[in-house]
Amino acid sequence: MPHLVAWNLTRRCNLECAHCYIAAGPSESASSELTTAECQRITDEILSLNASPMFILSGGEPLLRDDLCTIASHASRRGATVVIGTNGTLLTDERIAALQDDLATKISATGAKGVVIDISALEIVDSFVGRMLASISGISRILGATTVVVGMQPAVAITLVELGLSLEGVRTALNVERGMELLAPPPKEKPLAR
Repeated sequence: MPHLVAWNLTRRCNLECAHCYIAAGPSESASSELTTAECQRITDEILSLNASPMFILSGGEPLLRDDLCTIASHASRRGATVVIGTNGTLLTDERIAALQDDLATKISATGAKGVVIDISALEIVDSFVGRMLASISGISRILGATTVVVGMQPAVAITLVELGLSLEGVRTALNVERGMELLAPPPKEKPLAR
């Protein structure tokens, strides 16, 4: 039964990193990618085995797929926790603002108790991204969800402090797995034997 599904949706990427394990890059084309309908069918097949797995939609660079939001929403609406594994270079102010609005809607609609924000790809942060992180964590807190920021690089943490941005109530972890552990409900205590 799949609990974690790491799905490389594309080999296309705007970068060409030597360490890339699937040799993604700008020379790859979309011709061999699954269609939106095929991705949705496979998602449904996985969800028939496990109603609430975590999907990590990655690649290459998944933001190069025009249908990424459709695929992610399809999985999320059917019960999966969806994480987008991006290198972050294509995150524009507009895309971040749209993700923020979508997140508030999802928390409200699903009653989610936690939000994990993976910023491991960010080597630097400006005031806009810093304010968006603070805003997302504030919205999450108001809606009763805990925010965990994972993968924060030391330079990003220093910049947030220098910008005077505090991420009040935000927990941090080294990676997504540890972040998810922070959101897990505490184990129930066994009653004391008499």
